[in-house]
This record gives sequence, C-alpha cells and structure tokens, in this order.
Amino acid sequence: MAKINFKNILNKFHALLKKPGFKLGANPHTDWKILVYFFITLNLAVLGASIYMFREINNGEIFTAGLKPNDAIKTIDRKALQEIIATFDKKAEKFKELKNIPPTTVDPSL
Repeated sequence: MAKINFKNILNKFHALLKKPGFKLGANPHTDWKILVYFFITLNLAVLGASIYMFREINNGEIFTAGLKPNDAIKTIDRKALQEIIATFDKKAEKFKELKNIPPTTVDPSL
C-alpha cells in the first residue's frame, strides 16, 4: 500500500491557488460559484453518510461484532446462580427480622 504524501498534495493545492489566472476575491461571481459547489458537495457527502448510517442502524448491523461460526456461546453457571439467589434470600430474611425488632438504642432527641 502506497503512502499518501500530504505535503505533496498541499504543495499542488498551493500551486493551483497561485496560478496567474486564479485569484480569490477578484471575481465575486466565481467566488460564490466555488462556495456553492463546495457546500453542495459537502451536503451530498453528509447526506450519503446519513443514509448509510440509517440503513445500518435500521438493519441492526452497525453495532454487531460479527460472530464466527466456531465461537461457543457461554451459558450461565446454574450452580453459581443458585448460590447468589440463596445469598440474596438470606439477606431478605435478615432484613425482615431486623425490621420487626425494635431498636435497642434510645433516641437522643427525646
């Protein structure tokens, strides 16, 4: 793959602008034509990118990583899940017990 030489491209652009026949600001009609063509091109590029994004999002394919056929789907370890559920059940029972027992400390504001 060939490298892009930005310095060379920039030098060609400057040479184009320094041509004796081209002066920015010399003819307002030409300046406006250049601006209009530039913004039409810019709007068409943005429109194309927007249509591409819309179609990819609409198809639901823009945020997929692309699964390979040999990738295995990981499942949840049921034993670990049951242990976690049991832990939360114990915490819920403990909370109910603590809720029913009145506090043993005296309220200092009384």
